[in-house]
Amino acid sequence: MAESEQRNQASFSDGVGRYLRRGQFCGLAVALAALGVVAFTAYLGHPVVATILGGATLTSLVTVFVAGRPSGGREGLPSEPAPPEP
Repeated sequence: MAESEQRNQASFSDGVGRYLRRGQFCGLAVALAALGVVAFTAYLGHPVVATILGGATLTSLVTVFVAGRPSGGREGLPSEPAPPEP
């Protein structure tokens, strides 16, 4: 029974890792697309619009990295059960 539980836990961990990795790749794609739009807008000769878009993009990225995740654990994923009290 313990071995079965260990296999289930390992397969769950692998799935969570793939889920989080996919989110990281999607976030990278969105950030690169936004910076591409900023570069194209600057190339077209609209520096004010490019500055606003670039500032908003960088501000949101810095906020995500500084704030991180809530201290309660991963949002939307089950947390580990608390250890039993003595």
